[in-house]
Formats: sequence, structure tokens, C-alpha cells
Amino acid sequence: MAKTRLEKAGLNKKEALVYEAVLKWGELTPSQIHKESGVTRENIYNIAQELEQKELIERIPGRKIVTFRPLSPRKFQSYLKKKKEAIEEEEIALDSIFPELLNYYKLSGRKSEVTFFKGIEGIKYIYEGLFYGTPPKELLVFRTLNDAKLGDYLLNHLKLMTEKGIHSKVIAPKSEILPGKIGNIVLNQEVRYVDDKDFVFPSEINVCGNQVVFCSYDMEKMGAIIQNKDLAETFTRLFNFIWKQAEKV
Repeated sequence: MAKTRLEKAGLNKKEALVYEAVLKWGELTPSQIHKESGVTRENIYNIAQELEQKELIERIPGRKIVTFRPLSPRKFQSYLKKKKEAIEEEEIALDSIFPELLNYYKLSGRKSEVTFFKGIEGIKYIYEGLFYGTPPKELLVFRTLNDAKLGDYLLNHLKLMTEKGIHSKVIAPKSEILPGKIGNIVLNQEVRYVDDKDFVFPSEINVCGNQVVFCSYDMEKMGAIIQNKDLAETFTRLFNFIWKQAEKV
């Protein structure tokens, strides 16, 4: 049995050597394991203990000399299944706090940075990141009509922005007038409009503090956050220039 295959299955190099030796011979003392595996004597007990915790080997009870024997390889399958389940739980836990971690990370430094997110879930991460840490006071939005692909999620996002006290200024095409409220909630936003032939963006652009956020809802849905003060200031000035010329409805 190639130890490299055991390593690929999740054991480290020394664990693979010890496990293979015990599995091959049925039962071995530490000195015999050392002889068969080449692992140094001082490491045998620690490695054997790790393999016991993984339920791959066990000590034979009642022996005067410590002796180890293998457990069924099905225990190995069970160990890997538990490991997989634990990783899945960790991924779910990370997903639930990822926007918050990302926001704190962005607030902790002033270096330029570009971060990409794939798919609708990635775009949602970007939106949800506004609500963690210290929410921005104002969000500047170059709107795209393609944001309708977010459906009810976008409406809930707008309500949350209002509840969090985030004010937004939106430049949008005239073809679709945005509502001033959702249900009984008056949205905390100002909207100005430009002619569709002059302003039809396939992607959305947001400016938030020192960040410029791009969201594309095309077939390959993706988002990007660029953390750069000069770039954010450039887009802010561009927004303000168009804002002054846009119409109120």
C-alpha cells in the first residue's frame, strides 16, 4: 500500500507509516512499529494516540507490553465522513460571518485592494457588507435596470438601508421610475433621472467611502470591490457632475 495514498486520504506522513505498519502486521508493539515504519521511537506514542483518536487503531487491553492493533478500515471511512461534515459546518459558519469579516478587514487598513465575488450570492455578499462594522452615511449609485434580477432581495436590501440610516443618492434611467417607499417604509434615498439613450449601463456602480463597487448581472454574474481613495474620489466627482444635470421626477 502506498503511503502517499493514505496521505491523500487525510493522514500526515508519519501517521500513514504507522497506520500502514499496524494494518499490515495485525498487531505491533511500539518498538516493532519503529522497526517496520522507520518512525523514531519518541514519536510513536504521540502518533499512535492521534490514530486512536481517529479510531483507526487501538491498544490491546490486558497486555503487559503496550501493543496496538488496527480497527476496521470502515472506521477510516467514518472518520473521513465526520471530517467532511465538520468542514461543511465550518463553511456554513464562515459564510454567515464573511461579510462582517470582510468589512472589518477593509476598515483596518488603507491600502488599495481589489476583491472579486462570483455569482448572485457573491453580489449579495457585497450588499450585505454594508450592514456590518460602521455603516456608511451615504451611498452613491449609478443604477442599472439589470438589478431587477435580484428580485425581492433588492427590495429588502433597500428597506434595510433605510432602517440602518444609510442615505443613498441614485442616478437612474427615466424608463423606470423608482418607488419612494416600500409598503409603509419611506426609503431614505434621493433619485435623479437621465435619458435612457444617454444612460443605459449594463452594470451597476456604487461609491461608498473609499470604495468603488461594480456589480454585473449579465450571464456571468460577478461583483468587484476596489478599495482606492483616488479612484473613489474620481467616481464621486463624476457622479456629482451628472447629478447636477439630472432631472428630478
